Amino acid sequence: MNPRRLSIGLLFGTLFIVSPLVGLLPGSLGTDLSKIMPSNAGESFTSVTQTKDMLSPSGGALVFALWVVVLLAAAAFTLRHRDA
Repeated sequence: MNPRRLSIGLLFGTLFIVSPLVGLLPGSLGTDLSKIMPSNAGESFTSVTQTKDMLSPSGGALVFALWVVVLLAAAAFTLRHRDA
């Protein structure tokens, strides 16, 4: 399989399939994990109004920045080892 197609599939699969399904997990686990998904973390610091099920704006920014750092590190690792 083409690595580019796999990457695009993983990106959209994570954003459009995994994120909504996390909220369906039982108990507070689904609620807690849903808060730290990239889309919800980004929404928590860009939203004008806050709801009780969102992170604080600073917490959302930190979680979103952590997602970015982890994904950039994974991309750098992959690039270094694949294109060495």
